Amino acid sequence: PDIPSWVATHLVRHHEGFQPYVKSQRNDRQSDYDRNAARQDTPVDMIIDLNAEALQVLANKRLCMQAAKETREAVAMMCKLAVEVTPELENLLVPACVHQGSCHEMNPCGWRWK
Repeated sequence: PDIPSWVATHLVRHHEGFQPYVKSQRNDRQSDYDRNAARQDTPVDMIIDLNAEALQVLANKRLCMQAAKETREAVAMMCKLAVEVTPELENLLVPACVHQGSCHEMNPCGWRWK
């Protein structure tokens, strides 16, 4: 589904082990809006090709409370859909502090999942 452009950027910029595909916003490739005037929350279509291990790494990083709320929500939705078809993933798709037992952020939020 459509996600804000800046959320797609969070996922594209910090990916490991997966291939993201984001619909082009170039003015010569689409005519829905002027890219130069588009807001950062302009919706974009995005597909991510990944395996279970890459989803776990993504969840560890992007379910962290230091990640933007909207990015956490997008990743949480991905994790929910993955668990529906592969229930074995449920306890693996958690923030890094839960998976690794401690926080490795420079400025920890002080919150930990139970």
